[in-house]
Amino acid sequence: MTLANKRKLRAHKKNPVFRRTHSRRPPGSEPIFQLYLRAGDEASPASLVDLPGYDGVAYGAEFCPRRLPPLADAVAVAQGCAAMGRGFSLVTPVLREGVLADLMEYLGGFAAQAPDAECVCNDWGLLRWAAAERLPLKLGAGRLLGRQRRGPRVLQLTTEAAPEEALALRGSAWNDPVNVELLLELGIGRVELDFLLQGTARPHLPRGIDLTVCAPWIPVTVTPACDYAEDPLHCARECQRCDAVRRENDQDSHTLWSRGNTLFARSELNPPYQAVSKLGADRLVWAEVLPG
Repeated sequence: MTLANKRKLRAHKKNPVFRRTHSRRPPGSEPIFQLYLRAGDEASPASLVDLPGYDGVAYGAEFCPRRLPPLADAVAVAQGCAAMGRGFSLVTPVLREGVLADLMEYLGGFAAQAPDAECVCNDWGLLRWAAAERLPLKLGAGRLLGRQRRGPRVLQLTTEAAPEEALALRGSAWNDPVNVELLLELGIGRVELDFLLQGTARPHLPRGIDLTVCAPWIPVTVTPACDYAEDPLHCARECQRCDAVRRENDQDSHTLWSRGNTLFARSELNPPYQAVSKLGADRLVWAEVLPG
């Protein structure tokens, strides 16, 4: 093991997430993927620049444009990570038509101040625009674009399905050559996938497109409406002031959690590094709290 890898491994071992994900690695082996922390507007930008045990940070919002951090904060974290030699990925959410122009302005301003940074988008319209404008960013397709079949009900269907049907239920958009061709056309160099309750099929990605595995929170449903907003037309970010709601029912043993406009399940990767390696991914993005 090189000196640089030894230092990296010592830093990782200080992180409890690393201990959970790597505790069963084969003797003498070392991490074969990057470990990023998923963080949003609930985190202080200064705290994200130097994260012991993490290689980088995935910063932004996936599910609601109102949860995007201020542009100045996103730029500050990106520039701070670059100065520290750490990885950074700006994450942008699924969008409604009415806010697409705002996100174009946001992303354009970010690209001007943090060129060559990575941006993972969860909206095809924003991705197409960024590619057409040739923004100086490394573009990625977020996990909401992977069209995975999520949730406890799908797990039950998978156990009852024929082998070829079960494989389809574990698959994603990136198992379809037509979608992969679109990634190449747009110059997208990274895609994200969840490790599902029923398992995830390895995607068919060509060289030049890398894979990120997201864990442990799986977004089961995402809606335009938000249970927390007192006035849907004038969001005051009430979800930030409320705890996540735990949801259970008698028909299924899996617990679900809701936050904002998203319902989550939790995937128990045991240990996660095996799933990352099996899928051929080079990055694990870990959310210590329910993402926004």
